[in-house]
Amino acid sequence: MCDIFEWFDDEAGKERIRGFMQDSSTRHSCYQGLYICEKCNYLLNATYLHIESDSDTYKNSYDCPRCTEKMPFKSIDEELDHGLALACPECGKEKLSVERFLHWD
Repeated sequence: MCDIFEWFDDEAGKERIRGFMQDSSTRHSCYQGLYICEKCNYLLNATYLHIESDSDTYKNSYDCPRCTEKMPFKSIDEELDHGLALACPECGKEKLSVERFLHWD
């Protein structure tokens, strides 16, 4: 969890993470996720972080850089299983399809 603390930018989130670092029951999930603005359809590929302990829970969130609304997280894997089609962030009408791919270095 110390690795998360080093790259995490949100100062309020860092304070919450400090508290979790003291608790031995802490579990976390951290990966690149998709955030979709429900107001203007802006798409943001950003880090998803969910930390929980026996007594507390924390999920990071993002404000839309275009319209400042809170952006809900979408699980790409779950959405792919249900045939995800995203609204185009420019026109809002066309649908963007999402497909799995393997990135190999």
